[in-house]
Amino acid sequence: MRGEIDNIPPRSYNNKVSPIPSNLMSVTYSQAQKQRYRITLELETLEDFNPHNIDWESLFELEGSERVIDSYVEDLSVPVRW
Repeated sequence: MRGEIDNIPPRSYNNKVSPIPSNLMSVTYSQAQKQRYRITLELETLEDFNPHNIDWESLFELEGSERVIDSYVEDLSVPVRW
């Protein structure tokens, strides 16, 4: 048994079967809503590591309107004195 597409003559094929539009992905991305996340890491590193020099947007491969809103680094090696 032949499928329905096989019964369409070649000259009218494009009139009856529509391909997926090439801009489908861009429509999907433009309608996406932004989400917000807070990520907390506690690292134990050698003294030559400087967390203040991390380019978070590059590290997480953020693009377009995605961005790091704030980054907060707390040095837990330095005791807090009241």
